[in-house]
Amino acid sequence: MRVGLILIGLYTDNIELNISSVAVDTGAASQELTTAAEYQRRAGKRAACLMLILAVVVAIVLLAVSFVLFCYSPQNPECLLLQVLS
Repeated sequence: MRVGLILIGLYTDNIELNISSVAVDTGAASQELTTAAEYQRRAGKRAACLMLILAVVVAIVLLAVSFVLFCYSPQNPECLLLQVLS
């Protein structure tokens, strides 16, 4: 009978230890999720900025290419801007 009570006490202590361990681990996991969410938010902002910069560069390149094609096309042999620059 006494051995049974001792075993029950050990099991109870083990359960209490596991419960406190879960509480600590849950708190740490919550902190890690908060940190991960912050990293993702920053990464999203960076990606948006890079996409905006890329869009501006592509727009400038397309404008330059269209200008060159317009000025040197057979339908428009004399570009007014080229005459002004000459």
